Amino acid sequence: QAPVADLVVANVLAPPLLTWAGLQVALPPRLVLSGLLVGEVDRVASAYAAREMVLAETRADGEWAALVLTLPAP
Repeated sequence: QAPVADLVVANVLAPPLLTWAGLQVALPPRLVLSGLLVGEVDRVASAYAAREMVLAETRADGEWAALVLTLPAP
């Protein structure tokens, strides 16, 4: 079984994040993704929403953005 963390923070560009969204066996309860361009936010958030993660927060600074995603409480 793969290790599970309570929080994962990743500063990774959108293409690998989109791939990883579909490959992860188990997602952490809270995921912070940064290194995204503002125009990529909706696509990345949608990929993780398909895995039942909820967009809790978005932050932007110029052209860069970060997402905070959470799994709903069981």
